[in-house]
Amino acid sequence: MEGLERVIGEVLSFPGRVVKVKDVTGGIVNEAAVYQMESRTVFVKHSKRENAFDMFQAEKVGLHLITETQCIKTPVPHKVVRNPKGGAVFLMEYLDGLEPLHSYWEKLGHQMAKLHMFNLDCIKRSKWMEGYVRQGEDPLVRKFGFSMKTFFGPNFSVPPIWTDTWQEYYVCHLIKPLFEEIGKFYLIHALFMPRLNLT
Repeated sequence: MEGLERVIGEVLSFPGRVVKVKDVTGGIVNEAAVYQMESRTVFVKHSKRENAFDMFQAEKVGLHLITETQCIKTPVPHKVVRNPKGGAVFLMEYLDGLEPLHSYWEKLGHQMAKLHMFNLDCIKRSKWMEGYVRQGEDPLVRKFGFSMKTFFGPNFSVPPIWTDTWQEYYVCHLIKPLFEEIGKFYLIHALFMPRLNLT
């Protein structure tokens, strides 16, 4: 994996030796590992999929937006670059000492609820502040969707679109197209894959 280590060194402008500390398992879409450069440690996701660059770019923007809410601790995303050998590489902050702990589920649930309420709370505060002088454009998001293509796994994506209600976005632009893609997948397999003889 010398090529990947060279890419990491170039991205971070580090002339010294980049050493892989350990592979990180658990994902089914991308590969991941922790790399060390003297006193600096980074978490690296990489994939050779054709759409890896777009997937990682969407993830980077999403992490930035979640970080800005200060509702949930997320790694700071550094940079997404194309891998000369194919696919892309995503470098981000390495959060040390993270292990799955059952005692965190309740805390995570509260944080997720706070995250989902963040924009609505901002709108409520904005209405309360309407009597005050404000400068610049309204930064609040008043529709449902996202400004760039997002991904659900490696093979399904949602184009950038905004709707007036979350129901319209969720049903018409996420669930319905997803089930249509699943239907096509199983139809193709039913038509072209040979039947298994289990006798």
